[in-house]
Amino acid sequence: MDSSIIQEGIINLHGMQITIPRDKDLVLGRSAVCDIMLQHDMVSKRHSRFFYSLGRFFVEDLNSANGTRVNQEQISGIRGLVAGDEILIYPYTMQFFIQEVDPNSASAENAGAGEERVPRCVHFSGRIDILSSVDLIQMLHSTAQTGVLTVTDPEHEQAVVQFMEGNIVSARYGKAVDELAIFNLVLRAAGDFEFERKKMPAPAKPMTTATVPLLFEACRIKDEAQESNSLCSETVILQKPPLEPR
Repeated sequence: MDSSIIQEGIINLHGMQITIPRDKDLVLGRSAVCDIMLQHDMVSKRHSRFFYSLGRFFVEDLNSANGTRVNQEQISGIRGLVAGDEILIYPYTMQFFIQEVDPNSASAENAGAGEERVPRCVHFSGRIDILSSVDLIQMLHSTAQTGVLTVTDPEHEQAVVQFMEGNIVSARYGKAVDELAIFNLVLRAAGDFEFERKKMPAPAKPMTTATVPLLFEACRIKDEAQESNSLCSETVILQKPPLEPR
């Protein structure tokens, strides 16, 4: 193999291709401070981590309550990964594979000029009862996607969210716009989603709230609603709390 070729470790999670960094851990869990947030009761706050060391990619279970499985075998501690491995963090299934990248290629040079080098899906779809809107938005943000997310709820009303390099720049869901639209979307437990990766002109008045604090606030609202047993599919947030701009 050409010594200039770099092997990148990729996790395919519900159609999203996520690169494992070589210089830091990639932590998955239920907590919003994780690199990839998996919002499900079966997932621990810090469930597992993926990392690169000495020329190889690894996964480690972080003493999670329900464990991490590789090829249906529950692991204890650290496990080296090979292309084709299937990792289960119940109920999320992901595949690991290797992609070879030439850092001297035109595509890599473009990546240095602001284009993405990480492989990204042009189009994918699914259901938010399987991949929640929080998980979906968080992954689109962490992988710096540019495009449009459309979620159709059971009443056939659509939420349309525009992303630029992973940041939400506009959102509309029924009569709600921007932050309120995201809050209402996160409260939805069912619906179909579709993401189309494409470049679009920036909206005339883009949102100024950073995506991560926005998700923190949306999750807080959802948790409070669940604790008070007031959560339902028709829930609408009437006021938005102040959030820090990005």
